[in-house]
Amino acid sequence: MISKIVILAFVSLLGTVAGAAPLMYGTAYSGPHSAATLYSISPATGAAAAVGPIGFNQVGVLAFAPNGALYGVGRNGADKWVLLKIDLITGAGTAVGPTGLETSFQDIAFRSDGTLFGYRRSLGQKSKTGLVYSIDTNTGAGRLAGNVTGGFEDSAPVAFSSENALYTVNQRSLGTIAAANAGTVTALHYSPSFAGAPSQANAVKFDSSTGMLWALVGASGGTGGNYVATIDVTTGAVAPVGQTDVGLHSLAIEPHNFGPPPTPLPSSLIFMISGVLALLGWNLWTRSRRSSIGL
Repeated sequence: MISKIVILAFVSLLGTVAGAAPLMYGTAYSGPHSAATLYSISPATGAAAAVGPIGFNQVGVLAFAPNGALYGVGRNGADKWVLLKIDLITGAGTAVGPTGLETSFQDIAFRSDGTLFGYRRSLGQKSKTGLVYSIDTNTGAGRLAGNVTGGFEDSAPVAFSSENALYTVNQRSLGTIAAANAGTVTALHYSPSFAGAPSQANAVKFDSSTGMLWALVGASGGTGGNYVATIDVTTGAVAPVGQTDVGLHSLAIEPHNFGPPPTPLPSSLIFMISGVLALLGWNLWTRSRRSSIGL
């Protein structure tokens, strides 16, 4: 009995350290007006695992608030675009309120002060002007905050760095967006490790703890992002981490500053418990051995 308790305690301790919630999340849906699902994404391999249905359609943008709350935008049953708050355990979305807009955003991003912004290109096939909205996280309402002119591409995702620099990505380049205009631009260089010609980054977000820019990169012929990749903001180098669900449309990275990080077990403690388990295992084996020979 004691041996079982020790073993369970050891497994539980290791599970607390190794089984922490995934850092990255995304959403997937099969087409317009279709239901969306929240996924967790491994930053080590790119593999995606379904968390659960969000309960809203076409949820194609995600962003974490500085306090760790996950937000998205999707369609409700009345076909209205609404701001959502999404549960990381079940994937279920709760409507905050309607955005008041007829279309969704190309992407949403939180500034470090907790202000949520939404971005979309102005209507018109050749328009390069982006519309910037502030979104009230208490009501969901979007309010036009300004325009960004010059180089704002259709479907270009955006992300705030920890220094509140706003980045956007298209097929060819990584750029920054200033208060009213496109800023510096860095050419992208895709690794030959991508299978097929990559189209563009469909979603990007920064990891606040490392400053790394992560992306979902769609390859030629794919629908949505089918690679998890990293982008070097200095050189523009795009490197694949691994293939992921072909239908992923969005990316969000959990911030590290809203709660204490998990404390790893000291190596000395792991060594001690491993020794105890070895002794218990030997004890159990010798008992079973004696029983089998009738001692």
